Amino acid sequence: MKNHCTFYFLSYRFIIKSISIGLILSCLSCETRTASCTLSQAEAYTAIDQVQTLLEMYSPYWELHTDRVVGGLETLKASIADMDSISKPVLHAQLKKSIAALGDRHHRTKLLADCEKKERIYFPFTAAPLADDQVVALRKEGESFAIYHPDYPLLKAINGAPIMTYIATYNSKDAYAPKKARLLQGVRKLNKIYKYNTALKSTDTLAVTLSRMDATQDTILRLPMVTRRNEWKDIADKSDIEITEAAVREQLFRWYPNQIAYLQLPLMYGKDKQPAFFEWLTQKMETIKESNALVIDIRNNTGGNRELLAFFANYLVPPNTHWVANVARYKGKLTDDVQKGFAIRLLHPYEYFTVSEQQAIDRFRQRFVPSVAIDDRLFTPPHYMVLTGQKRAASYYYEKPVYILINEKTFSAASVFAAAFKGLPRVQLAGVCTDGSSGMSKAYKLDLPELRIALSHMLSFQSNGHLFDGYGTQPDHKIDPSLAQVLGKEDHQLQTVLDSIQTTITAE
Repeated sequence: MKNHCTFYFLSYRFIIKSISIGLILSCLSCETRTASCTLSQAEAYTAIDQVQTLLEMYSPYWELHTDRVVGGLETLKASIADMDSISKPVLHAQLKKSIAALGDRHHRTKLLADCEKKERIYFPFTAAPLADDQVVALRKEGESFAIYHPDYPLLKAINGAPIMTYIATYNSKDAYAPKKARLLQGVRKLNKIYKYNTALKSTDTLAVTLSRMDATQDTILRLPMVTRRNEWKDIADKSDIEITEAAVREQLFRWYPNQIAYLQLPLMYGKDKQPAFFEWLTQKMETIKESNALVIDIRNNTGGNRELLAFFANYLVPPNTHWVANVARYKGKLTDDVQKGFAIRLLHPYEYFTVSEQQAIDRFRQRFVPSVAIDDRLFTPPHYMVLTGQKRAASYYYEKPVYILINEKTFSAASVFAAAFKGLPRVQLAGVCTDGSSGMSKAYKLDLPELRIALSHMLSFQSNGHLFDGYGTQPDHKIDPSLAQVLGKEDHQLQTVLDSIQTTITAE
């Protein structure tokens, strides 16, 4: 309730000197609850202008997508032209759409005002992504899943709206994500239907259209909502495991026939918080030294720290070479804090590097063509991530084939990991396009609509010139998950890579 009173009692600092805040809350919170969740038309216009000013000042994506962001904000203003007031949740929902139009994959918005009490309700099934425009309806079956309706596996429509239209309508946040990531994130939110449609109640039912796999026949079910959560999880997803225990860490490493080593990185860990993991990883890399191939699995890895990227550079970058893997520019002044933000991302200005590294950057510049133009007056000079092939005592150059497994949930620092090593000798990416993002985000609080908005401040480019955000990193070998993988019966993507390696080894 504190947020409501903070908004309405503008002279709060003065009042608190003579009246107990507890008395204010106990006496007035009931009367002001409804009012505190509503903005007048004038206040709503002011809030919209505040958001636009914030985006103009700080978002590096503003200059790239001004038209579609401003268009959304102007449409929002027009929609309330005949209203005396608007609720904060409604305004927030509409503002989210415009902010998402930036294409900033690290953006976040949160309504701080306690205006809604959502009843947590779910479908009686769990939804999972299959192909680019296909969703399957499943039910839990032990440790795996089964088709919810055996004859009609595909989730085709909800209340008559095609599933892709339904997702696009309600999941505005991920509207500009790469295609596969957009579907995944939409389906994940669909499994929390109360977040899609806040007006739903547990007593409601929805018309759900299911279809045969070949789309030749449909059936419509009127399904009740349930209060028990059902959620799909990819068979390879270990992002929630606790790696502090040695036995748990061992689950991330295994051998396959013909000395193929497999190593999974559930998250991008940092040395300070997970020193034991890095010690374990160093030991494992010693055992991998004599292997015939290495699979590094970063599917479902949502990011974290770039120290794992630096760690593997010691093994994957050829000796005596410098590999320029990432270029970034910050919108605003290069303060000490910004410089630190760059440094922890392994990004440095040109003058930071040695002569040989600068020569590598010079060669890189000759072929590097950024996908978007940048106004130099608004951004810092370029900062580069240069991976070196100079080996330390505890590392070596791994000369055998390396396959990095990626998928649409590979995000942030994990997506940078994939892009950084793509193109190196012997390194291949396999799976599906990542949900690329690399932005150095910061959060801001707007008091009038009581919003917290997190925005990226950095444009981050892959070595091919594409931004991470909105593009992701494409695999060298596209491998979609099979239906059996979605059901948790097999890891089709991993097995396909293993089969390919086995064929190569046998041929040699």
